Amino acid sequence: MTPPTPHRPIEMVAVTVNGQERKFPRGKNLLAALLDDGVPVPHYCWHPALSVDGNCRLCLVEVEGQPRPAIACNMTCAEGLRIRTEGPLVEDCRRGMMEFLLVNHPLDCPICDRGGECMLQRYSMEYGDGHARTVEERRRFPKPQFDPLIDIERNRCIMCTRCVRFMDEVAGQPRLAVLGRGNRNYIGTFDDGPLADIFSGNIIDICPVGCLTSKPWRFKSRPWELKPVLTTCPLCSAGCPTTAWVRAGVLHRLTPPVRRHLGGYTIDEDTTEFLCNEGRFGAYYINSPDRLRTAFAREDGQGRPAALDRALDLAAEALAEAAAVGPEAVACLAGARLTNETYYLLARLFRGVLGSPHVDWRHAFVAPAAARWAGEAFRAADGDLALLEEGAYEATFVIGGELKSLVPIVALRLKEAARLGRTRLAVLGPRLDGWLSRVAATTAVVAPEALAATLNELGRAPGSDGAGPVAEHLASAAGGLIVLDLEIAGGALNAALVPAALRLLRRLGPSWRFLPIAQGRNVRGAFAAGAQSDRMPGGPADSAAGRQRLSALWGATQELPAAGVTGPDLLRRAARGEIRTLLLHRADELVHHPQRELVERALAATPRVVAIDLFPSWITERAGVVLPGADFFETEGTMASIDGTLQAMSCGFPAPGDAQEDWRLVAELIDRLGGGPRYESAGQVFAELLAFWNPPQRFTIEDLRLPGPGPEAPQRPLSGLRRATRPDFKLQSEERPDLGPVPPVEPPRGDPLRLCWISSIEGRDHLTSRAEGFVELRARPTIELNVEDVERLALQPGDAVRLAAEAPEATLTINPSLPAGVAFGAANLLGLRLEDDVRGLPPISLQRIEAQA
Repeated sequence: MTPPTPHRPIEMVAVTVNGQERKFPRGKNLLAALLDDGVPVPHYCWHPALSVDGNCRLCLVEVEGQPRPAIACNMTCAEGLRIRTEGPLVEDCRRGMMEFLLVNHPLDCPICDRGGECMLQRYSMEYGDGHARTVEERRRFPKPQFDPLIDIERNRCIMCTRCVRFMDEVAGQPRLAVLGRGNRNYIGTFDDGPLADIFSGNIIDICPVGCLTSKPWRFKSRPWELKPVLTTCPLCSAGCPTTAWVRAGVLHRLTPPVRRHLGGYTIDEDTTEFLCNEGRFGAYYINSPDRLRTAFAREDGQGRPAALDRALDLAAEALAEAAAVGPEAVACLAGARLTNETYYLLARLFRGVLGSPHVDWRHAFVAPAAARWAGEAFRAADGDLALLEEGAYEATFVIGGELKSLVPIVALRLKEAARLGRTRLAVLGPRLDGWLSRVAATTAVVAPEALAATLNELGRAPGSDGAGPVAEHLASAAGGLIVLDLEIAGGALNAALVPAALRLLRRLGPSWRFLPIAQGRNVRGAFAAGAQSDRMPGGPADSAAGRQRLSALWGATQELPAAGVTGPDLLRRAARGEIRTLLLHRADELVHHPQRELVERALAATPRVVAIDLFPSWITERAGVVLPGADFFETEGTMASIDGTLQAMSCGFPAPGDAQEDWRLVAELIDRLGGGPRYESAGQVFAELLAFWNPPQRFTIEDLRLPGPGPEAPQRPLSGLRRATRPDFKLQSEERPDLGPVPPVEPPRGDPLRLCWISSIEGRDHLTSRAEGFVELRARPTIELNVEDVERLALQPGDAVRLAAEAPEATLTINPSLPAGVAFGAANLLGLRLEDDVRGLPPISLQRIEAQA
């Protein structure tokens, strides 16, 4: 496969800085170039992800040939430029600017949550006079109730406008503005309401002073009292690297990863590693008091707390008894939030010890065909988001377009690449979201059932006149990236949509890459580690060589499994009473599954259910054995982001009570069943798994860790790392599945209203619904229709409606881009209930809720 390459050549120019010649890219922002090259230049208003505002005037530099200093943030690198960033003139200018910035600033560092991490505090010591000459009374603003998650102290604001520009340019929601005039201007919203945006928490990090701080963390602790744990967000497949700030096993805040900054590992106010609010504030679920801290077992019909060893013995006994009946009698549904090491050990437990291939992560999909084709999509996945940000993809084609609700930071990275001109974006979907589509060069809306047919037309003739502007967009690019949403309508369209997308990929040629998107946190790891019925660690299960390799390592002959058995298949088999023991390992997706009745029948018909979980639920109540697991900052191991980037996790504190790291629980079951070596560490498991992945160069979990805080607190020195850079290896596959003939797509019959749904990250979730103070801020349920359908159904925008009598109330809104006959909403907000067999978009009838007098 031909690798994409950046299509913009970089020309270097000579710039003399403080008498020393340096090489910078021509046209690059001078301040950015200086900072990247390690030249310290103080600044407040400039940020690498934002437009230049030039209002703080602190980055003044002396320019040879100019009569007065100039601000570096508003200059670009040019050949022969000669500047000085130090010296009497520059230092005097900076002292003067610092005095202006401190004229109204309150001296409240001892009570400010930003104390110890504040740029104003630091720069006032490094570049200021250390005292104020003003005697006038400082301005004072009343404290507003600005936002439920973000606290604002306007008295501390220096009007750098970073927050305003971030909300406008990056978040794409211009909710903030500079209000008032002169010395009484301030930052606020036009309606005095909250920001109400999924990216708004990032203004806390980029605020250079203590104006914007986190309400959940307010007055809870000081930064130096917390232990920073470098890990990864556990919620969606964007896989954002994060720092968990913990003390005594309690999570106090989640931030972008600390980096080496100004001589130490701290939060960098110039970070471009953004987090969504679900990850930043939703992760407080781990502090919930209903955390499972002890094992439970049901013996003699009574469920009661049990010793962990006893519960493990009962779980192993249940698995062994079912396996003795036959390989079809035992199965595992593995959630999408487990580590690669856990997935690998589950594959070893079921394939190598129990002789059953039935371990699968794809139970969130609503039909067996949906799950099978999601697996086929990952066989061809080789897209790389890092290359997108480098400008390596001339064009990007997003199929589906609902990525902001599915994987917010992936959507943000796509939007920013398009906004900054690094790629030309086209979006094809059943609606336009008004956010990602806003920056697209080309958009097209078709009925959901027509998506596959449209892609097949593009695949046959991407440059023909009849194919329209999307085809021209693709044909005009030398290479690019196809991004496919696998979770439109729970994957109900995948059987036609995935083959159509792969046919288009083949037609476009080897310079195009493919990135399928699913929401589950570690779906790429589950696929690559063999936690899928038709996969083995590192390859397909129908590979004779791969089965021989596993047989040699695991000591058990690996048979060819029955084709096409997926998570939805296993649920249906369990509902028919064909499975005797079912292991549910952190199967979070089942708690709010739209096919609730199917899941209930599956559990009721299975004699023995073993659950590993973090929290109780209606599912753990039906289990005979419950084992308590560990969460993201309590676990050593690795995960993968949606583009296959491997990420290390660090254990900051042991899990509470008898809870254990998930891989350890599976290793204990393997040990009790006599199926392999005694695993003592996650690194030992990773080394075994890595042998199947066969990277060009071997590495360890330690090599994957970001430099920064570690067990050698307060920080892990760079010299302690085995490598200066992370290993250049991703979990990418270049397999090409057999697509077969083009399946016919039946048009909808009659004139029903059909629901096209998504599973929104802002909807109900087994974990984040426990985040104190955050669940109340969940997005309100809405159902979108186009104008024609609203009129046909005699409804009005703003009407309260619901899908069924027991469903939550939703607000009706109009989206002009929706095709006729299609309603749109989030299943985990609307309380959607589906039948067992989902072959397309289900017909719905909206119930209007009359306002009570």
